[in-house]
Amino acid sequence: MSATLALDPKTAGARRSWTGGSWEPLKGENADGMPNWLAAKMRKLRPVISSAHESTLMLRLCADEALAASKDRAGRRPLTPGEIASNWGEDMRESLLARYAFRTPQEAVDMYEAARDDWFTAEPDKWLAASSTFYDGAVEAVRTVDASSDSDSTAVYVVTSRPRAATRALLSAAGLPLDDDRVLADVDGDAAKAAAIVELRQRHADATLAFVDDRVTPLRTVANNLGLFGIELYHARWGYSTPQQEAEAAAMPRVRGLGPESAELARALRGDETEAEAEA
Repeated sequence: MSATLALDPKTAGARRSWTGGSWEPLKGENADGMPNWLAAKMRKLRPVISSAHESTLMLRLCADEALAASKDRAGRRPLTPGEIASNWGEDMRESLLARYAFRTPQEAVDMYEAARDDWFTAEPDKWLAASSTFYDGAVEAVRTVDASSDSDSTAVYVVTSRPRAATRALLSAAGLPLDDDRVLADVDGDAAKAAAIVELRQRHADATLAFVDDRVTPLRTVANNLGLFGIELYHARWGYSTPQQEAEAAAMPRVRGLGPESAELARALRGDETEAEAEA
């Protein structure tokens, strides 16, 4: 961990409420070397990030805010997650690109990917240990569906912004060695995700497709695409979501909510009737 970011969580603007009232989880660093206070703040902000370059900008902003506050004797404090999220629009992103000397969003993506790829190449085991955290029930649900299918009648696809090699490594570590054609990698942004779903619709024109995401904006993008009208949409409430996003998803007639239970997710992936559907 960079010594400059080894800040007291209080100085960095962290709050005990983020971890159930304790400062301890916010101290030190996690397996990838990120300060725990910064990781906790990024978890709060993750729901508003829709593309890879925004992650780089958000990390830089949170780190800079904390460092500036630690040196400011006037008592300036870092922006809170709520303050950042409420202003996280195009104007703010453009301002941050200029502040950090990125000529284009792709330059920010390239810098992030270069650091990640260097780590993955140099220390794949350490990268895997730091990155292979899955939500409870998700792996079990996918494994259950995959094992119960004796043909291509039920197939699970992964749509992700991660590169293919890293995605395959994570899936293999979780016991899910999906074939290459079932991993749609390097899909960055909500529009790109919708385009990937269009591709799957074309591959499986006669199939019933179900799309599960923990963010409401890609679900809305898919729902508004007339060519994807027949796809079943599910909002994963256990992921990078907020009460506001849950309310937005609940207000969308086509979107059903999913809890963290693996059986419920497995039913959605198989196309079975879910509890949410039964209650609708």
